[in-house]
Amino acid sequence: MTDQGSNTVSNLQDAIKKDMAYADLRKLLIEGGWEPVKDPQCQVQVAGYDQKTCGDNQDLALCRACEQMPELSAYSGDGFATSRFNDVRAGKTLKLVSYGMIEDWNVPGDDSRLRIEEWESADTSAQD
Repeated sequence: MTDQGSNTVSNLQDAIKKDMAYADLRKLLIEGGWEPVKDPQCQVQVAGYDQKTCGDNQDLALCRACEQMPELSAYSGDGFATSRFNDVRAGKTLKLVSYGMIEDWNVPGDDSRLRIEEWESADTSAQD
């Protein structure tokens, strides 16, 4: 998986492991040419988009999450996060479900408290 163009879905299926750090998989995807899919409803689905709360507390992880993780679609109060990436060259999309502390989105390895739970790949045209 060292060549930029070789991170196909089948290569990723071998690389993705349940409970791996989200940051480790995110790095593999981005280095492999996958692009974050921005969800226009992210702020509402993550922080409830309470402008007063986020305006007064810019340091809250939930208020910064959509900017830091453009692939983020949703984050629930019980710690489940949904994010999406596209590989436009291969016409594929990858949906990731992770669990843990959203502020660890960029913490690699064993120190991360945000871990991969599930993943699903599909043709871009079949995206829900």
